[in-house]
Amino acid sequence: MKVGLTGGIGSGKSYVAALLSLRGIPVYDSDSNARRIMSTDAETIRALTAIVGPDLYPDEVLDRGMMARYIFGNKAHAREVESVVHPKVREDFREWAGKMEDAGICVLESAILFESGFDSEVDLTVAVYAPEELRIERCMMRDGSDRDSVLARIKSQSCQDEIRARCGFVILNDGSTGLDEQIDSLIDMCKDIENQINKKC
Repeated sequence: MKVGLTGGIGSGKSYVAALLSLRGIPVYDSDSNARRIMSTDAETIRALTAIVGPDLYPDEVLDRGMMARYIFGNKAHAREVESVVHPKVREDFREWAGKMEDAGICVLESAILFESGFDSEVDLTVAVYAPEELRIERCMMRDGSDRDSVLARIKSQSCQDEIRARCGFVILNDGSTGLDEQIDSLIDMCKDIENQINKKC
Protein backbone atom coordinates (compact mmCIF):
# COMPACT_ATOMS: atom_id res chain seq x y z
CA MET A 1 0.00 0.00 0.00
CA LYS A 2 1.68 3.20 -1.20
CA VAL A 3 0.58 6.57 0.22
CA GLY A 4 1.46 9.95 -1.26
CA LEU A 5 1.88 12.67 1.38
CA THR A 6 1.88 16.32 0.38
CA GLY A 7 1.35 19.78 1.83
CA GLY A 8 2.48 23.35 1.38
CA ILE A 9 5.26 25.17 3.19
CA GLY A 10 4.51 25.46 6.89
CA SER A 11 1.71 22.90 6.80
CA GLY A 12 3.67 20.39 8.88
CA LYS A 13 4.03 17.77 6.15
CA SER A 14 7.50 16.75 7.28
CA TYR A 15 6.35 16.58 10.91
CA VAL A 16 3.52 14.22 9.97
CA ALA A 17 6.01 12.16 7.95
CA ALA A 18 8.21 11.93 11.04
CA LEU A 19 5.25 10.75 13.13
CA LEU A 20 4.55 8.05 10.56
CA SER A 21 8.20 6.99 10.68
CA LEU A 22 7.98 6.70 14.46
CA ARG A 23 5.17 4.20 13.93
CA GLY A 24 7.49 2.09 11.81
CA ILE A 25 6.06 3.19 8.46
CA PRO A 26 8.84 3.72 5.87
CA VAL A 27 8.88 7.21 4.32
CA TYR A 28 10.58 8.16 1.05
CA ASP A 29 11.49 11.86 1.12
CA SER A 30 11.43 12.89 -2.55
CA ASP A 31 13.25 16.18 -1.90
CA SER A 32 16.29 14.69 -0.17
CA ASN A 33 16.45 11.81 -2.64
CA ALA A 34 16.25 14.22 -5.57
CA ARG A 35 19.23 16.09 -4.10
CA ARG A 36 21.11 12.80 -3.70
CA ILE A 37 20.40 11.79 -7.30
CA MET A 38 21.45 15.21 -8.61
CA SER A 39 24.72 14.90 -6.69
CA THR A 40 25.64 11.26 -7.37
CA ASP A 41 23.92 9.88 -10.48
CA ALA A 42 26.31 10.19 -13.44
CA GLU A 43 23.61 10.33 -16.10
CA THR A 44 21.72 13.04 -14.21
CA ILE A 45 24.90 15.04 -13.68
CA ARG A 46 25.71 14.95 -17.41
CA ALA A 47 22.18 15.99 -18.38
CA LEU A 48 22.00 18.86 -15.87
CA THR A 49 25.44 20.10 -16.86
CA ALA A 50 24.34 20.17 -20.50
CA ILE A 51 21.26 22.20 -19.54
CA VAL A 52 22.64 24.63 -16.97
CA GLY A 53 26.30 24.92 -17.94
CA PRO A 54 29.76 23.41 -17.40
CA ASP A 55 30.28 25.23 -14.11
CA LEU A 56 27.33 23.55 -12.36
CA TYR A 57 29.57 21.00 -10.61
CA PRO A 58 32.76 22.80 -9.52
CA ASP A 59 35.12 20.26 -7.96
CA GLU A 60 32.45 17.65 -8.79
CA VAL A 61 30.02 19.14 -6.24
CA LEU A 62 26.63 20.53 -7.28
CA ASP A 63 26.49 24.32 -7.02
CA ARG A 64 23.01 24.59 -5.52
CA GLY A 65 23.06 28.37 -5.70
CA MET A 66 23.70 28.27 -9.44
CA MET A 67 20.93 25.74 -9.91
CA ALA A 68 18.51 27.85 -7.86
CA ARG A 69 19.36 30.97 -9.89
CA TYR A 70 18.82 29.05 -13.14
CA ILE A 71 15.32 27.85 -12.30
CA PHE A 72 14.05 30.66 -10.04
CA GLY A 73 11.29 32.62 -11.70
CA ASN A 74 11.77 30.85 -15.04
CA LYS A 75 9.19 28.14 -15.64
CA ALA A 76 10.83 26.97 -18.86
CA HIS A 77 14.16 26.42 -17.06
CA ALA A 78 12.39 24.69 -14.17
CA ARG A 79 10.63 22.33 -16.59
CA GLU A 80 13.97 21.49 -18.24
CA VAL A 81 15.48 20.48 -14.92
CA GLU A 82 12.35 18.64 -13.82
CA SER A 83 12.31 16.63 -17.08
CA VAL A 84 15.68 15.21 -16.02
CA VAL A 85 15.20 14.82 -12.27
CA HIS A 86 11.58 13.68 -11.90
CA PRO A 87 11.90 10.47 -13.96
CA LYS A 88 14.97 9.55 -11.95
CA VAL A 89 13.16 10.13 -8.66
CA ARG A 90 10.19 8.11 -9.93
CA GLU A 91 12.49 5.22 -10.85
CA ASP A 92 14.29 5.45 -7.51
CA PHE A 93 11.01 5.44 -5.58
CA ARG A 94 9.77 2.38 -7.44
CA GLU A 95 12.96 0.53 -6.60
CA TRP A 96 12.74 1.61 -2.95
CA ALA A 97 9.03 0.75 -2.66
CA GLY A 98 9.71 -2.69 -4.10
CA LYS A 99 11.88 -3.39 -1.08
CA MET A 100 9.16 -2.29 1.35
CA GLU A 101 6.54 -4.94 0.58
CA ASP A 102 6.80 -6.47 4.04
CA ALA A 103 6.03 -3.09 5.65
CA GLY A 104 2.38 -3.14 4.58
CA ILE A 105 2.32 0.65 4.14
CA CYS A 106 4.99 2.96 2.75
CA VAL A 107 4.86 6.70 2.14
CA LEU A 108 6.06 8.97 -0.66
CA GLU A 109 6.53 12.46 0.79
CA SER A 110 6.51 15.21 -1.83
CA ALA A 111 5.62 18.90 -1.77
CA ILE A 112 4.88 18.65 -5.52
CA LEU A 113 3.07 15.32 -5.51
CA PHE A 114 0.56 16.30 -8.21
CA GLU A 115 2.73 18.76 -10.13
CA SER A 116 5.40 16.10 -10.63
CA GLY A 117 2.93 13.36 -11.51
CA PHE A 118 4.14 11.28 -8.56
CA ASP A 119 0.51 10.83 -7.48
CA SER A 120 0.25 8.17 -10.19
CA GLU A 121 2.73 6.06 -8.20
CA VAL A 122 0.56 5.74 -5.08
CA ASP A 123 -2.72 4.15 -4.03
CA LEU A 124 -3.89 7.01 -1.79
CA THR A 125 -3.05 10.72 -1.68
CA VAL A 126 -2.96 12.58 1.63
CA ALA A 127 -2.79 16.33 2.21
CA VAL A 128 -1.46 17.92 5.39
CA TYR A 129 -3.41 21.17 5.72
CA ALA A 130 -3.05 24.19 7.99
CA PRO A 131 -4.58 27.69 7.89
CA GLU A 132 -2.44 30.16 5.95
CA GLU A 133 -1.80 32.50 8.87
CA LEU A 134 -0.51 29.61 10.99
CA ARG A 135 1.73 28.50 8.12
CA ILE A 136 3.19 31.98 7.91
CA GLU A 137 3.87 32.08 11.65
CA ARG A 138 5.54 28.67 11.59
CA CYS A 139 7.84 29.60 8.71
CA MET A 140 8.79 32.91 10.29
CA MET A 141 9.71 31.16 13.54
CA ARG A 142 11.45 28.23 11.86
CA ASP A 143 13.47 30.05 9.22
CA GLY A 144 13.73 33.54 10.64
CA SER A 145 12.08 34.79 7.45
CA ASP A 146 10.05 37.97 7.18
CA ARG A 147 6.34 37.83 6.46
CA ASP A 148 6.57 39.07 2.87
CA SER A 149 9.14 36.46 1.84
CA VAL A 150 7.07 33.66 3.38
CA LEU A 151 3.96 34.91 1.61
CA ALA A 152 5.87 34.98 -1.67
CA ARG A 153 6.91 31.36 -1.17
CA ILE A 154 3.33 30.35 -0.36
CA LYS A 155 1.99 32.12 -3.44
CA SER A 156 4.57 30.38 -5.63
CA GLN A 157 3.15 27.00 -4.64
CA SER A 158 -0.05 25.38 -5.82
CA CYS A 159 -3.26 26.43 -4.07
CA GLN A 160 -3.58 24.26 -0.97
CA ASP A 161 -7.37 24.28 -1.10
CA GLU A 162 -7.19 22.72 -4.56
CA ILE A 163 -4.60 20.17 -3.44
CA ARG A 164 -6.74 19.27 -0.43
CA ALA A 165 -9.75 18.76 -2.68
CA ARG A 166 -7.79 16.35 -4.89
CA CYS A 167 -6.57 14.17 -2.01
CA GLY A 168 -8.33 11.11 -0.67
CA PHE A 169 -7.51 11.98 2.94
CA VAL A 170 -6.77 15.24 4.73
CA ILE A 171 -4.82 15.70 7.96
CA LEU A 172 -5.64 18.98 9.68
CA ASN A 173 -2.56 20.34 11.44
CA ASP A 174 -3.96 23.47 13.05
CA GLY A 175 -2.24 23.07 16.41
CA SER A 176 -5.39 22.01 18.25
CA THR A 177 -6.77 19.00 16.35
CA GLY A 178 -5.11 15.77 17.49
CA LEU A 179 -2.68 14.33 14.95
CA ASP A 180 -2.43 10.84 16.47
CA GLU A 181 -6.15 10.24 16.03
CA GLN A 182 -6.01 11.40 12.42
CA ILE A 183 -3.01 9.19 11.68
CA ASP A 184 -4.87 6.24 13.24
CA SER A 185 -7.78 6.95 10.87
CA LEU A 186 -5.39 7.15 7.92
CA ILE A 187 -3.84 3.79 8.77
CA ASP A 188 -7.29 2.24 9.13
CA MET A 189 -8.27 3.61 5.71
CA CYS A 190 -5.10 2.16 4.19
CA LYS A 191 -5.89 -1.25 5.63
CA ASP A 192 -9.45 -1.07 4.28
CA ILE A 193 -8.19 -0.14 0.81
CA GLU A 194 -5.61 -2.92 0.90
CA ASN A 195 -8.29 -5.44 1.88
CA GLN A 196 -10.48 -4.29 -1.00
CA ILE A 197 -7.57 -4.64 -3.43
CA ASN A 198 -6.80 -8.13 -2.14
CA LYS A 199 -10.44 -9.19 -2.55
CA LYS A 200 -10.43 -8.05 -6.18
CA CYS A 201 -7.20 -9.97 -6.78
